[in-house]
Amino acid sequence: MGFLSRWRSSRDLAQGQALLREGQRSKARGVLQAAVERAPADHGLRIHLALACAETGDPEAGLSVLDDGAGCFSEPAILALYRGIMLLEAGRHEEAGRALAVGQQAAPENRLIRAYQRLGQIQAGNVREGVAGLQELGIPENFSFQKRLAIYLEKQLFLKLYQPERTEGGT
Repeated sequence: MGFLSRWRSSRDLAQGQALLREGQRSKARGVLQAAVERAPADHGLRIHLALACAETGDPEAGLSVLDDGAGCFSEPAILALYRGIMLLEAGRHEEAGRALAVGQQAAPENRLIRAYQRLGQIQAGNVREGVAGLQELGIPENFSFQKRLAIYLEKQLFLKLYQPERTEGGT
């Protein structure tokens, strides 16, 4: 990749990230999609496009973006991590667990992979085990992870607070 192509990719990535921060998810996704089409071997663009797909409610498309460019990832742990994130977002917990296990095997020191494994446990209903694992590990200083954890916890709190209670008669 030449200098101009790298510069254009960096510019597109920065623009996409800025749009995501501003809440313009669909526009960010479009910018990142165009960037990936221009530079299909740029795994960083693919990661951010996948995340933008998840942000717009389409983690399956994010998974496709990653799988279509699997050959451009020089580190299998990175691909496994983001595949795991997309699978978690899609509610495919068993597959996410397998993908994250591949990532952990490739990079056992990667705390973020282990944290997503714990988040997956929590989402799959193994709350005690997942929370205990997170307490032991510590919550990574990664905005994307913290955001996903907070959103999950907010949803659970909302369900607990606002889900109509059932009486003994089932009404």
